Amino acid sequence: MIVRAKALHSKLPDLCRLINEVVQKADYSDDQRLTELVQESKAIWDNEAFRRGNSIVSQRVMAQVSAVGKFRDNGNLGYYQKISELASN
Repeated sequence: MIVRAKALHSKLPDLCRLINEVVQKADYSDDQRLTELVQESKAIWDNEAFRRGNSIVSQRVMAQVSAVGKFRDNGNLGYYQKISELASN
């Protein structure tokens, strides 16, 4: 699970409380809804890959030749592969 959020410094305690609530208290038992969310996430990634194909390829190449490139690329392909696997099952 990836959780992203933005908040002003003064609102960080509220943000942490909300994230904690979402992660720990959400009901993940609805398999159909989870399947829909996974398929939606994969569709977004597919669209993004089509739209930004050249920059994704250059990012992958830089990951092979530099430590900084590898750091920047870390997780993107792995996440996409896992989402694709989940969406096909």
